[in-house]
Amino acid sequence: MGTVVAIGALLLVGIAITYIRQAMTRGLNKHVFDRRGNREGQQITKTDLLIHSTAPAQALWPHIASKVTTRPEPHAAVGDLYEVSRGEDRILSRFGNKLKDSFTALVHTTANGGGTDVLVQISKWTVSDGVVANINRMQRLREEVLAAVRAADPSATAQEIDSP
Repeated sequence: MGTVVAIGALLLVGIAITYIRQAMTRGLNKHVFDRRGNREGQQITKTDLLIHSTAPAQALWPHIASKVTTRPEPHAAVGDLYEVSRGEDRILSRFGNKLKDSFTALVHTTANGGGTDVLVQISKWTVSDGVVANINRMQRLREEVLAAVRAADPSATAQEIDSP
């Protein structure tokens, strides 16, 4: 009986040490080792990219749809951007593979007077060791959409706005 209690106590101590070590790693990554990544991750997930264009949505949408590189379904093992759904004025994509998604992004167009507003929004994301995962791919998606809009309307302007 005493041996069982001793083994149980050792198991609990081992679990506690593992939990404390993981918490310390997350904290150190956020505040010491990957401060820049943490700051960029917080920025990109707390803001949306709003692009103002004088072109109508019908002129922008073919450029956006062709430049936003998406697969029809997730790759088996390698993370990639794949399309979840598409409408007349939006594309919902996820970055990940068949096992796990890293983030979900929405590209949405709305009429604004004589022009169009294009919104790029990261709606869901994962965190790895305390830092937002795949920040570079999120940023590249924003850049691809902006380049697509500017291909149709070189005078388009972009700004970051707070996410709702």
